[in-house]
Amino acid sequence: MAGALRYIEEHDLGPKTTVVVILPDSGSRYLSKVFNDDWMRENRFLESAWVEVRAADVLAAKPSPVLYTAQPSDRQLDVIAMMKEHNISQCRW
Repeated sequence: MAGALRYIEEHDLGPKTTVVVILPDSGSRYLSKVFNDDWMRENRFLESAWVEVRAADVLAAKPSPVLYTAQPSDRQLDVIAMMKEHNISQCRW
């Protein structure tokens, strides 16, 4: 409610404007997508941190510019071991 009142005040909506405020009893059922940053980015409610980032920028930020690769024939355990050995973690975009 405080956010709605602040919005009304900041945008000088005037006394004849009707404002509807929805107050759900919890966010887990009704607002679950709002708490999902991936969904919010996909639907352009949040800016993506990777919009203007190029592969060269990511490599420049890494301590080692070496590119490690895995082959389709490599065992999953071997690939995971290589990632751990070189301090490579997963990314989610």
